[in-house]
Amino acid sequence: MKTAMVNLTKINRLSTNDAEVMPDFVKPLLILTLLSILAVLIQADLRIVLQRLGLHIPGISGLVWIPILVAGKRKWPKGISGTYMAFVFSIVMSLMGYGVNIGMAGWGIGGLFLKYGIPGAILDGLWPFTEKFLTTSSIYFLAVIGISALAHTGKVLFMLLSCYLLNKILPCGLVMLVSLHLIFGAIGGAIAIGLTPRKFLSPNVRE
Repeated sequence: MKTAMVNLTKINRLSTNDAEVMPDFVKPLLILTLLSILAVLIQADLRIVLQRLGLHIPGISGLVWIPILVAGKRKWPKGISGTYMAFVFSIVMSLMGYGVNIGMAGWGIGGLFLKYGIPGAILDGLWPFTEKFLTTSSIYFLAVIGISALAHTGKVLFMLLSCYLLNKILPCGLVMLVSLHLIFGAIGGAIAIGLTPRKFLSPNVRE
């Protein structure tokens, strides 16, 4: 967690120092891209640890990539920043040789983009609701973790689609699957708020 906070602080310092020389559209793309790569690298480490422990807990990766996805969204709440980060996730994971966990392996980067793009699109679509509560920290906190939970559950939609098309079964019961994704997504949203320095955020989202 400390490493993630240090990386976020370094990225913010980079954006501040280079603000004068970078066009307006370059800075957000650069930071969102770096955050996405960071998420994939940390997730890869988590995957290795879980494999060595012999554990397979559906949705637990949300403790890694949801906080970074939400941190990027908090930095640039407008537009499709969540979907863009999901796209970068897909490219980097494809380059690293990671396939899709449940089906659609033959889809390559397209399957990966669906897997992460659905949560990213949900985050983009629901995020404007958080802006209604910017002046009330407690309600804003609840709104962020709620939307993070729903966004992470978007992966379940991908799982259902891929299992239906390929005639496969889910890794566990649907109720358990949805519950785990909601829980890990909510925790991920809370972690994002805790890890995101105020000065990293855009002025209109600093609590």
